[in-house]
Formats: sequence, C-alpha cells, structure tokens
Amino acid sequence: MTTIEDVNAPLREAVKSGIEATPADDPKMARNGGETYAAWTPPPFACETPAVSTLRQSMEAVRDRHGKYGPPTEHFARTAALVNAAFGTTFTAADWALVMVLDKVARQRGTAPTADAAIDIAGYAACHEECRKAGA
Repeated sequence: MTTIEDVNAPLREAVKSGIEATPADDPKMARNGGETYAAWTPPPFACETPAVSTLRQSMEAVRDRHGKYGPPTEHFARTAALVNAAFGTTFTAADWALVMVLDKVARQRGTAPTADAAIDIAGYAACHEECRKAGA
C-alpha cells in the first residue's frame, strides 16, 4: 500500500537537494531576519511528546526494514514457515509479529535492556496489524 509519505518522498528529496546545491549567500536562501534556509531547522512538532517521538521513530524503522526485508506479510510468513517446519507449530505471519513483541519484552526484562525497545515494540505491533489485516 502506497502512503502519502511514500508519494512525497521524491519531492522532499528534490527540495532538500535544491537547498543544499544553492549557495548559502544566494538571496533566495534568505529568510526573514537574514537567517538562511541552509542553516535553518524546522521546529519540532508542538505535540512531540516521548510517545509521539517513539511512534515517529518506529514508523521510520518500519519503512527502513520494509525496504531491506520486504513487507512483514512476506518476511514474517517466511520466518513462521521455517519455525513451523522445524518445530511442528502453526504460526502465522501475524503470530510471528507478536512473538517478536514478546522477544523485545523478554530482552527488556533481562540483563541488557535497550533504549530503543519501545520503538521496536511499536514497530512489531504495526507489523502485526498489517499481517492481521492481510490475513497473513
């Protein structure tokens, strides 16, 4: 499924490239007060709470993994099929996404918790929903 973020990605990249290619002292680069766009960073979203930040980072991770490993409906189906063949289980792709959530929880409760566990858990929860809705 194509998202608006996917459709707008080439436009965002073209704008970024254009800004980076334009000399900072070019009059087109001046903003109100003389600050240049090249030096300007947008303010954070007004609602950028830790929860919103976690979900935003999770979305970025899901997009990245989709590009590397394919959609979770396919990747988790492959993994579940291997586990099923090895152990005689009947996991679905959606089940495997939940197993990954449990794996992250188990790691957090172990001896080496990580700062990015919540990001991963949110990503696996999103993958579970994608697999569940696809019937995978």
